[in-house]
Amino acid sequence: MSRSVFVVEDHPLMAEGIRNVIERATDLELAGTAGSTGEALDAILGKEPDVVVSDLALPDGSGLELMKRVQTASPEQRFVILSVYAESVYAERALRAGASGYVMKEAASETLLEAVRTVLRGDMYISPALRERLVQRLIAAPGRKPDQDQLDLLSDRELEVYRMIGTGYSRSEIAEALHISPKTVESYRAKIKEKMGFRNASEMMQHAVAWRLDQPRGESAEAMNGNAPATHGR
Repeated sequence: MSRSVFVVEDHPLMAEGIRNVIERATDLELAGTAGSTGEALDAILGKEPDVVVSDLALPDGSGLELMKRVQTASPEQRFVILSVYAESVYAERALRAGASGYVMKEAASETLLEAVRTVLRGDMYISPALRERLVQRLIAAPGRKPDQDQLDLLSDRELEVYRMIGTGYSRSEIAEALHISPKTVESYRAKIKEKMGFRNASEMMQHAVAWRLDQPRGESAEAMNGNAPATHGR
């Protein structure tokens, strides 16, 4: 079954290129296109696509403003932000605002498809370079790690999922390792966010990574789960 993608891009050639990439993918279908936030808002809310790919800079606002307005009415709507601006400047801001992925326009079309498919699986797409920067920053900022009182709020299984998030497992990999469905993993993730007061998946992932790096080597999630997949270090 094809998943629907709505594209918001004001540059005609770029919009055509993205549209062609989506239409050539056998597992995706184009839900529609728009060139401005005003044009896109009603269309997205009416069509309810599986994911929106939006330019960061639009003629009547920004992709982040559009995302916030859409998510006010439809909180589960997923966005991949596409931009010419360096991810070192804007990617974290986009993720904190509610985006599920950030892709540079100079990236190959395969990268955009990877980001869209990653988000459609319920995971967050960030480049390896951004992941490394987040890890290094969190290593140097121990005060951002969750305290023991917060961790005590989690059930044993929730703590296990939290450890695996911090180790780099995707939702599907956690499901495979724990022999549960991806939907159940998402339920655990939602409970973790609620109990620990995280605003979004990006904040949860950052804190989980920081906490995981502070743990003794022998206490990793993979040590607790001998059948964990070997692809977690992505």
